Amino acid sequence: MLFLKYLDDMENERALEAQITGKAYQPVFEAQYRWSEWAVPKTTEAKPDPDRTRLGNDLVDFVNNSLMVYLRGFAETATNPNSIEAKIGQIFTEVGNKFGNGQKVSNIIGK
Repeated sequence: MLFLKYLDDMENERALEAQITGKAYQPVFEAQYRWSEWAVPKTTEAKPDPDRTRLGNDLVDFVNNSLMVYLRGFAETATNPNSIEAKIGQIFTEVGNKFGNGQKVSNIIGK
């Protein structure tokens, strides 16, 4: 889980750097799979968004059946075996969500 948070932070840094230098930046993750969107969604005022926050079985279902599938897919779609996408795919092909309880997952990500 912390690796996913790290990747989101890395994407934010790269996007900011691109903005500062006037370059285009293509995020690695689709918006719905970024940590900041599924783990800690915020309102436009940067406050926690209870309407978009996944809890319990909804959170476990998203992680197991959407997020992990998406991350594993990078192993097949990456065009360069040395790219970050290929490495993410390789990592998540080998790991899975060990938390079947949504409350435990929520506690880990700080909800």
